[in-house]
Amino acid sequence: MGNKPDLENTEIVKKIEREVDRKMEKEMRELVALLQKKGVDPMGFGEHYRSQNRSAHFEKEKWREMYKQAKFRFHVKTQIIRLSITD
Repeated sequence: MGNKPDLENTEIVKKIEREVDRKMEKEMRELVALLQKKGVDPMGFGEHYRSQNRSAHFEKEKWREMYKQAKFRFHVKTQIIRLSITD
C-alpha cells in the first residue's frame, strides 16, 4: 500500500480541500465549454438571464449567440467537516 496522508494534520486537510476546489473548477469550466460548443443549455443559464433582464426583449436566437460567447467564472469552496479513517 502507498503512503496514507495524515488526515489529523490540519494543513494536509486544507491542502486536500484546495486541490478538490481546483479540480472541480477545472471540470466545471470544461463541461460548460463543451455545452457551449454543442449549443445546449441544460443548466438553464438562458432562463436565469431572461429572469434577470425582464426589460430586455429576450430572443432565443440572440441568446444562443450570447451563450456561445459567454464567459463563466466558478468559485468552489470545499470544507471537509468529517473524516473517517479505516484500515
